[in-house]
Amino acid sequence: MKRTIRNFSIMLTVAAMVLMSCKDEEPDPELSVSPATTAIVFAADGKSATSGGTTVTPTFTITTNQASWDATSNQSWLHVKKSGNTFTLSADANTNTSESAPATVTVTAGKATSVTISVTQMGANPFLSIAPGATTIVFAADGASATSDDKPITPTFTVTTNVSVWEAVSNQSWLHVEKSDNTFTLTADANTSLEAPEPAMVTITAGEATPINITVNQLPSPPLLSVSSTDEVIFSADGKSATSNGVAFTPVFTVITNYSTWDVTSDESWLTVEKEENEFTLSANANMLVSELSATVKVTAGEVGSISIAIKQEGNPTGVPTYAISTQVWEIESADQTIKQKWSDYIEYDGSNRASAGTLSTFDGEYRDAAPGYRGYLYSWYYVTDHANKLCPSPWRVPTKDDLINLDKALGGTGENVTHVPDHLANYVNKWKVSYGGHVKADGTLQYQGSYHYIWTSTSFNDEKAYYQLLTNEGNVSPQANSSSTGKAGGRPVRCVCELE
Repeated sequence: MKRTIRNFSIMLTVAAMVLMSCKDEEPDPELSVSPATTAIVFAADGKSATSGGTTVTPTFTITTNQASWDATSNQSWLHVKKSGNTFTLSADANTNTSESAPATVTVTAGKATSVTISVTQMGANPFLSIAPGATTIVFAADGASATSDDKPITPTFTVTTNVSVWEAVSNQSWLHVEKSDNTFTLTADANTSLEAPEPAMVTITAGEATPINITVNQLPSPPLLSVSSTDEVIFSADGKSATSNGVAFTPVFTVITNYSTWDVTSDESWLTVEKEENEFTLSANANMLVSELSATVKVTAGEVGSISIAIKQEGNPTGVPTYAISTQVWEIESADQTIKQKWSDYIEYDGSNRASAGTLSTFDGEYRDAAPGYRGYLYSWYYVTDHANKLCPSPWRVPTKDDLINLDKALGGTGENVTHVPDHLANYVNKWKVSYGGHVKADGTLQYQGSYHYIWTSTSFNDEKAYYQLLTNEGNVSPQANSSSTGKAGGRPVRCVCELE
């Protein structure tokens, strides 16, 4: 009995040991990832991946004897998506030229040893673009506007690049580039030349990205000519001062032109133009004439046309008649001071005096040859009285019969017509002025050249005749002659008279 009990105890012990042995033999934690890879490389766009140089699909299968598993990425650009017993990796696009920060995917499952996969991503190729995508721009001459493909354009461009630093530069000094954040703007200096400037090239660069070039041209300036003032200028009679628009004016003018040369001229000898660099200065001689003078200054440059400036000079109240052939005057006073006269030289008024019907004037070589010492043009009496203010402007006048009588008296005569008085004639010759130019008949016949002196008065004798002065080289003195058959239609000279103050 005791033996049976002992054998049973042994059997219990063995059974306990067997049970204990079975409990200590639980399986080890397992974790595997398939395909088994330790490194993956994503393309920059994130759309493909390789491992060991071979294209792979980044989806992995998990095998584990653990109750749960997980897969995580330590970089935000790399994403892990779990599904059943698989996970798939995906990558954001990398727009930088440098590689993304290396990522590690860690796979864990309970107490099983974790599995890691190293993941990298290539850098993007450097790229560079601008908007709008103009390749040629044309600026207006004034630089205020621009076109591209004949359409208006605002020359501000937006730069897109994956390179951290970019540049835009111009190779011409007339074209400027102004950068601001991710944009640049082109501006052009005004072109005042008749020729277009050298074409400019704007080059946009960003690292190793392909550069972008923009060709920029500028139109030539249209022909340009301007003067700082074109308003009328009025000089004083002495020529020492000037006004324009009623205020004092310094007659210095600035010329602006894009022609290489320019010129300025005056059409009257009394007005002088002095040119220097881009300026000209006007100066006027003293006006010795009683009437106002007029001149035109013309500025020219190339084919742009001309600019005219009207210039005037005030008349000299004590000057001589405008059309006297000299500025000389003869002052005649009687011994008792009761007669005081001032006489001008002979008058030679040209131009419109030929235009009036019924007038007669002789200026040609025939008359000059016949009377080489003559002074003064020959006018009909009708013309003289019709144009008295032109011939003898105030305070001068065409002499009357009484003016010639007083002249004769002041020179020692009686005022009557006399003959054979050479001494009295000598007073005329020495103290006044005598030109033996003769006269011309109404039919154009010249008479008495070299022997007779005539001047008209404004005093009519009758319908056909008028008073005139006649002096002959034989000593005859007629201050109030009126008997010539030539009459009012004949041509005789004119001198002007005014009061001597």
